Amino acid sequence: MENIDLLKIPTYTNEDWKKAFIKEVGVESYDAMLFEIDGMKFSPYYSSEDIKEYMGSLPKCYNQIRLGEVFDLRNGKLPLQEILSSLKHGYDAPIFLCDGTLSSDELREIHMDFIQPRFELYEAESEAMINALKEQYENVTWNIVRHYNSSNDSTSSQNFIFEFDTATSILEFLAALKSKLDQISALNPSDIIIRIKLSGQFVEDLVKSRAIKIFWLNYLSARSLEIRSFLCEITWDLTGDYPNETLFHTNNVIVATMAQADHIVLDLKKESENSARILRNSVHIALIESNLGKEQDPVAGSYFIEYVASALAEKAWQGEGK
Repeated sequence: MENIDLLKIPTYTNEDWKKAFIKEVGVESYDAMLFEIDGMKFSPYYSSEDIKEYMGSLPKCYNQIRLGEVFDLRNGKLPLQEILSSLKHGYDAPIFLCDGTLSSDELREIHMDFIQPRFELYEAESEAMINALKEQYENVTWNIVRHYNSSNDSTSSQNFIFEFDTATSILEFLAALKSKLDQISALNPSDIIIRIKLSGQFVEDLVKSRAIKIFWLNYLSARSLEIRSFLCEITWDLTGDYPNETLFHTNNVIVATMAQADHIVLDLKKESENSARILRNSVHIALIESNLGKEQDPVAGSYFIEYVASALAEKAWQGEGK
């Protein structure tokens, strides 16, 4: 087979793309390829010179993607069998929403030393349960988020969670994010969690997620802070029945891994235990069979994704998202 000398491939311009595309499929199809995000219009065509500017690989918090579900344990609820079923299916990074109604004894059947849970506390009374669990599991690193005013416990992580729905304006979110980060005087990058809820629109979900990452790195650089990733959580409601929703969930898994998710968090809307099992497996199998989550930055060097994400991040950084 003859070797191809990439240096001999002729250069091309945006106009070259446009002429070739219109010749093959017509003007209407060309216009349909153009799209808009938050008032910014983008074209998927680029020149030989453009692509040289977008070859960056962004940092990621964890090498592997963790799977987890949200369990609301407030008001005395403890769906123990559902939690154990989730853990059995590989969802070993659950999020527990807690108030002061549960005791550590009620959580005894969940072996905390074999999973990576996060406890989100909504009342000061829930501290007693956490302290009792710490005594029982001495070697566990506790991931705790407090949603009430309290003194910072030096033995717990005090995370800041920022939530973004990709169906809403990315420019407004980034402006709000910058304002909130400015209020944290001693900002520690490892304390930041950004939870991104997917809308199901593949390209928009991906570029908006990447725009957040680029904006974050620009912010750290501007404050002369350590360059490292925030913990990226990707969420969506896990609904439907097999096989109707399988492609939708697989699509979201692909977006999640391309968006450098560290944690996929699912809010399971089940109709029966059998449907819950199938829905959990659909996500788990998609991760395994597609070999997803193996690359730190799967879309690094993808001109179009990097260009659009960078343009959104730059516009927000200039203060145009307010």
